[in-house]
Amino acid sequence: MAKAQGELNAYRRKVGLRELRQDGLYGPKTTQAVKDFQEKYGLEQTGKYDAQTKEALARRLSPQAAAKEALGPGAHGPEVRELQADIAKHGVKVGQDVVYGRQTRKALAEFQRRNGLEPTGLMDAKTRAALDAPPKSSFTQALDKLKGYSRFDTGPEGEPRVIHDTSLAKGTPSNGRLVNGIKIMGIHPPTRV
Repeated sequence: MAKAQGELNAYRRKVGLRELRQDGLYGPKTTQAVKDFQEKYGLEQTGKYDAQTKEALARRLSPQAAAKEALGPGAHGPEVRELQADIAKHGVKVGQDVVYGRQTRKALAEFQRRNGLEPTGLMDAKTRAALDAPPKSSFTQALDKLKGYSRFDTGPEGEPRVIHDTSLAKGTPSNGRLVNGIKIMGIHPPTRV
């Protein structure tokens, strides 16, 4: 079974998915990975690593096929569902529509920005490693926002671009206001007694 998991992992690496643990056990995660692969390629979804599944997987591991099937804009199916779940796990709002469209690209760019990566909205090895890391606490996410708060807009070709907003304090400490400030979740201003 470890060999089958290794072959599945080779495919999952090429399309930008997280790898299975190669423990030699045919547990629920391996079964689901096989079902997802079978669903994507129109095979009967048995969850069993049979000869038909193995042959389809071998065809997908060829360099030409793997390059065409890398996880990116236009992709759809269980791999995109897994990507969207990974993004959501890290606190970025994203629809779970199994289509790698504008919304998923924008959400992935936001995830990349929050993790100090270039916010391209495209899957790469660094992004996969960051998605595989344990999610940050809500407090850490709020601090990350403070390090360089930005929002996204789209450029002429629909690609995400970052627009940096700078906070500005106007007035005096006892009589002032904050322009472009952000609210830190879970942190409230002191109340006067």
